[in-house]
Amino acid sequence: MTTAEGGLAGVARDLYGVTPGEFIAARNARAKRAKAEGDPELAAAVGALRKPSVAAWVVNMMVRQLPERIGDIVALGDEISDAQDAMDAAELRVLTKQRRALTAAVAKEGAALAAELGHKVSAAVTEQVQDTLNAAMTSDHAGEAVRSGVLLTALEPTGFGDTSVTEALGVPFGVLSGRADVAPPRQGPTDLNARRASARAKSAQAVTDARAFLASSEAVAVKTGKTMRARKDKVRTVQAQVLQLRAELDELLRQVESLEEKLEPITADLESAQAAYADAEAMDIAAKAAVEKAQRRLDEARATAR
Repeated sequence: MTTAEGGLAGVARDLYGVTPGEFIAARNARAKRAKAEGDPELAAAVGALRKPSVAAWVVNMMVRQLPERIGDIVALGDEISDAQDAMDAAELRVLTKQRRALTAAVAKEGAALAAELGHKVSAAVTEQVQDTLNAAMTSDHAGEAVRSGVLLTALEPTGFGDTSVTEALGVPFGVLSGRADVAPPRQGPTDLNARRASARAKSAQAVTDARAFLASSEAVAVKTGKTMRARKDKVRTVQAQVLQLRAELDELLRQVESLEEKLEPITADLESAQAAYADAEAMDIAAKAAVEKAQRRLDEARATAR
C-alpha cells in the first residue's frame, strides 16, 4: 500500500461523516491541503472521492453516533444466520419478525439523528436506510461495508454480490484495512451449493409445516362443525319447547279471562245475598228481642192475677 492509500483511509473516514451538503467543500479543502503538504498522489485520491447519497450518509452517521444500535443489527443478523444453518423454521420466523421491527426502529432513529444534525430526510430515504440495515443482516460482506462508515450508496437487502457492495463504498476494502491485497470474501461453488441445498431444505420444511398446519386446521374445523350442528339442534329443540309453553300459556290466559267474565255476575249475586242475609239477621235479632219482651209481660200479668 502506498503512503497515499494509507492517508486516504483516514481522510475518507473523516469526509464520509460530514453532511452531503458539506462534502464537496470539505473534500476539496482536504485535497488542497494534501497538495500543499507535498503529497500530490493523496491530493488526487482525495479529490476523486465521490459524494455519498443521503441514505448512505445517514448510515455512516449511525455507525459513528449510534454504534450500539448497529451492533444490535449485526447481532440479530448472526442469530438469523445460525437459525438458517440449523434449519430451525420456527426460530427463523420469530427472528424474521424481530428483524423487520428492529430495522424499522433503527432506521427511524437514524432519520431522527439526521434531523438533529439539521438534515431532515424523506420517507424514501428512511426506507433506503432500512434496506441497507436489512442487507447488513443477511450478508457478512454487506455488514462489514456498513460498519466501515464510508458507504457511498445504500445497499439492497437481496440480490447483491461482492461487486455491488464494493461499488457502494467510498474507498475499497483494501484501503480501509491497510492491505492493498485484501479483497472482500467471495462465495465459492461449494458454499453456494450448500446455501442452495439449505434453502431447498428450508422450503421443503416450510411446505411440510404448512401441510401439517392445514391438516390440523381441517381437523379442528370438522370438530367445531360437529359441535356447531349439535348446539344448533339443541337450540331448535328449546325453541320448540318455548313455543309450546307460550301456546299453553296463551290458552290458560284465555281461560282465566273467560272465568273472570263469569265470575263478575256471580260476585254481584254474592254481594246481594250477603246484604239480604245481613238484613234477615237484623230482623231475627229484633224478633227475638220482641219475643223476650212479650214473655216478660206475660209473666208479670200472671203474677198479678194470682
